[in-house]
Amino acid sequence: MSDIFDEVADDLRRERAAQAWKKFAPYVIAVAVLIVVGVGGYRTWEWYEAKQSAESGDRFAAALALAEDGKAAEALAAFQAMGADAPQGYATLARFRAASEQAAQDAGQGIAAFTALANDTGLSKTLRDLATLRAGLLELDQGNIEAVRQRLEPLAEPGNPWRHQAREALVFSAMSAEDDAAAKRWLDLAEEDTELPPGVRSRLQIASGLLAGRSSTAAD
Repeated sequence: MSDIFDEVADDLRRERAAQAWKKFAPYVIAVAVLIVVGVGGYRTWEWYEAKQSAESGDRFAAALALAEDGKAAEALAAFQAMGADAPQGYATLARFRAASEQAAQDAGQGIAAFTALANDTGLSKTLRDLATLRAGLLELDQGNIEAVRQRLEPLAEPGNPWRHQAREALVFSAMSAEDDAAAKRWLDLAEEDTELPPGVRSRLQIASGLLAGRSSTAAD
């Protein structure tokens, strides 16, 4: 008798399993397809990203070669094109390099290009500050002392990654304006920083010597 009950129970289990499969099979198959397509899609995306990166690297190298060959206009056009359509990392590099090319041809255009980068909220603060620094250095080359101060003083704050270069520029900017007190103040702040790079320290030592010489001459 127990065998009969076991057979009936088995039949019921098989029937319920068959019914359950009929009910849920479409969903199970759909999930399986999504998994396969998802893995395949991810692999395809990886391949596409690698291909795009390789192509962008080649384009960037070609633009650099144009610049090194003295073909400034062609190099600028190539960098600007990459800045418009390359993947984000290469696009950012290209935009900075395009701004440098513009600065080499015309300081005013370079300042405008770096200012545009500094105002681009799509970039990280570090990159925006770098663009501000580059614009400030161009202002220094042009003798625009007040513009240098306005651009670079915020970067000279403790903790800013570009503070050393900003303080150095502010020292020489103040010296150009014959504001030796401001130059000495920025010089002291820079030299007190334990993370001051050796190259910047060496140049500031020269500035310190020049300030001391000017002070001695004034005293005489």
